[in-house]
This record gives sequence, structure tokens and C-alpha cells, in this order.
Amino acid sequence: MQNKLVLENVKGTRDTHPEEMLIKEEIINKINKIFKSYGFVPLATPALEKYELLASKSAGGSDIDKETYNFEISGRKLALKYDQTVPLSRYIGMNSHLTLPFKRYQYDRSWRYGDIGPGRYREFYQFDIDIVGSSSMIAEAEILSAIVDVMKELGIKGFKIRVSNRKLLDEIVLKTGIKKINNKDIFRAIDKLEKIGEECVINELEKIGLTKTISKEILKYINLRGKPEKVLVELEKNFKETKGYAELKELADYAEHFGIIKYLDYDISIARGLDYYTGPVFETNVEELNLGSICSGGRYDNMIGMFSGKAIPATGISLGIDRIIDTMKRLNLIKERKTATQIMVCTVKNELLKESIKISKELRENGFNVEVDLMNKSLKNQIKYADKQCIQKIIIIGEKELAENKITIRNLETSKEKTVLKQKLLEELRI
Repeated sequence: MQNKLVLENVKGTRDTHPEEMLIKEEIINKINKIFKSYGFVPLATPALEKYELLASKSAGGSDIDKETYNFEISGRKLALKYDQTVPLSRYIGMNSHLTLPFKRYQYDRSWRYGDIGPGRYREFYQFDIDIVGSSSMIAEAEILSAIVDVMKELGIKGFKIRVSNRKLLDEIVLKTGIKKINNKDIFRAIDKLEKIGEECVINELEKIGLTKTISKEILKYINLRGKPEKVLVELEKNFKETKGYAELKELADYAEHFGIIKYLDYDISIARGLDYYTGPVFETNVEELNLGSICSGGRYDNMIGMFSGKAIPATGISLGIDRIIDTMKRLNLIKERKTATQIMVCTVKNELLKESIKISKELRENGFNVEVDLMNKSLKNQIKYADKQCIQKIIIIGEKELAENKITIRNLETSKEKTVLKQKLLEELRI
């Protein structure tokens, strides 16, 4: 006898129920609107990429190699994309005719074999925006301005965009005189500061060859955080002539003009784990929640050139849609819905079904989302169904009313009912 198949989700994945999809679609539409207002255009890239592309040093190195879902078929090694940035870089490399700057947004799935936690899954959706072709910090400022507008549109308050700079981190390490240790190993340890604390970071730095004295000197600068003007004053004392300082200052100047400076915190401990970042990096957090970053990214000026052979600067940020939804739920910003239906057309008798179809068609043509009974339910059960699905209004078609060219509208939320002439139906529904 064949064993019964156990029905369950693959670990790190989940089904998205209709109620959740209605919320997700509403959020996506709002984000789309904001990105389009800045001139970003949509792009789609395949789920599958060549394994060597995703595992290359240009894309992120050995850590990414461990986290990719990869397989071999017909002698070719393929992998599921783990973000939208590497496929974008491939796309730019393949389409040299594009007019720059190229500003794209993309909402798509990604897959990464990593730790699972609140709002963190192995299959997840990202909403990315990128600006390709501009080396000016105005590109970063515009992206961060768009993120601020998204947060406002979604009603999320109390958020901060934390900003650092990978060039500055290089310059901090250079100041200590370290030469033989890979900076990226140092950055990976620094990036854990918030999670594991200062002492544990010092221990990790000692493991890769730094002395405790040098580790503490690095952390003295790494611990700089606060409003941009405050942090810049401190950095100016030792890093005024550096590129990292200059970029952070330029970004703050543009952020002032965009009107978003109050949403920024300069936090030098932000390093971001991926190796391809080359300049400003950012993470967005809601201060009252401990959910991690809901959107993050940075500048990656070298990646496209490594794939295409032509130096092309780029910067971008990714929004974690699942984490944004979890954040909005915790902030009570989401009203649960079971359906997108606004009106259900109910009939006293099944013989009136054709009339209900006719009315529903007219209502749809005038912009309403409408359902009719599909299962020969009694009027009582039609109303019960509509109530259970949280459909706000029903239209009741009865023989007597129909003979008088009338129709009944009932609001299930208020229990108020009104009988109107059929030709007045649209007018009444729009009140």
C-alpha cells in the first residue's frame, strides 16, 4: 500500500492566502505609484540564472555560494536568483544600447538558503529600485527620498534610514595601518555589532588577526552614529580629505534639498554583508520594533563593469515586502479583508439568476467588484455567505420588486436597507 503523501510547505516557504494577497496587492500598488512618480520603469528578469554568475566574486563571493539554491541539469549548472541586483547587472551588460541613467523598479521573488525568523523566509519577495549610470550622490538621495515617500504612503512612522559608507570603512581600517588582513573579513565582523555586541566583535576581529588595541581603535570610529551633521563634524577631524567622508557630506547636502535629512541617521557600523558594495550603504528600521531592516541597499559601482567590461556606476535599494507587511501588522496599519468584492447580487428565487447576472455585468462596467450566487443557495445562505466574506453591500432581487422595476440595497455593516428604482441603482450605490 502506498504511503499517504504528507502535505506541508518546504521549510522557509509559505502559502500566501487570499486575505494576505489582497493586502500585498494593495501595498504593491502604492509602492508602484511612488516609484513611477520618480520616473522609474518596470523590469522583469528570470528566476533562473547561470550558477557561475550568481556565485562569482563580482556578485558576492563564497558566502553567496553557500546560500544559493543550485542544481545541475543536462550538464548545465543553474541557480535560483538570490536577489534582483545581480540579474540587473547581467541585463545591463547585455543591453549596451540603454540610455543612462537607467532607473528601474522590480517586484519579484528571490531564494536564499539562510536563517528563518520573523518576517524572514527562504523564498521571499523584494521590491527593488536602482539607478544605473550616475556616480553622483544625488542618485542615492533620490532613492532615499522615494523610500521616505513609500513609508509615508504606507503610514509607517518612527522609521529611520541608517547610512554608512564602505569607502569610509576602508579608510578607517587604513588609518590603523593594517595591511595583510582582508578588509571584507573585518566588515563581516563589524556588520554583526548590533546582533552580538562590541566584546564579541572584538573577539571575532582578534580571530582574524587584529590586536585588541587595533580592534578598539576601529570600533571607536565604527561607533559613531547620530544625525548627519553631528557625525560629519566628528569625521571631519580625521577623515576630511577622504572619499568616504566627501560622499557622506555630499549625500547629506542633497538630502537637505530633498527634504529628507530628518529621516537619516549616519551609523558607521552599517557595513552590509555583500562584498559588491563600494560606497554609501543603507538600512531602514522602525525604531519601536525589533524586526531588522525593512529595506536596505547601497552603491555597487564595480559589479556591472566586471560582467560587461565597461565601468558603469550603480546604486539601489531593496524593500522586503513580507517584512513590511509584518511591520504594518504590528503597527495596526492593516485592515484585514477576505475579499475584494464590494457588492453581491442576491436572488429570492433561483429563477431570477439571469437577472442577477445582467445587473452584475452592468455594475462591473461601472467600476464595481461584484459577485453573484454560483451554488443555488437560498437567499438566507447567500446573505450568510456575503456576511462571512465581509462584503459590505448586497442587492436583493425579488419577483414583486422586479415587477415594479425596483431593487433592494442592504448594507450588511449597518443593516440599513433601501428599495430604489432600477434606474437609480448606480446613483444610490455611489452615495
